[in-house]
Amino acid sequence: MMQLQAQAQSLKTQQALSRNDAIQWLESHLGELDPKAKQNLQAEHMQISLQAAPAENLANWLAQAREQAHARPVQAQLQQSAATADEHTILWRGNLLMRLP
Repeated sequence: MMQLQAQAQSLKTQQALSRNDAIQWLESHLGELDPKAKQNLQAEHMQISLQAAPAENLANWLAQAREQAHARPVQAQLQQSAATADEHTILWRGNLLMRLP
């Protein structure tokens, strides 16, 4: 509970981020999510199409997008893809819709 409170306080004290800075952060970190990911700007949103995003990368990227770019997911249409050769990595494909600041 204390960790969540600290995170909430941290988010409150962050300075406002411009839309352009948020877009730049999302675009520059898209490869960390999925090397084949594509993005499309739509007014106040960015649509991201994934082909094979590892679950751990997806979770980390969403957390970082919220903290660093102040972008939050408003819609996700994801399907689990076939696992990689080691069968321990879960992959996701589909679309994310991120609201920009």
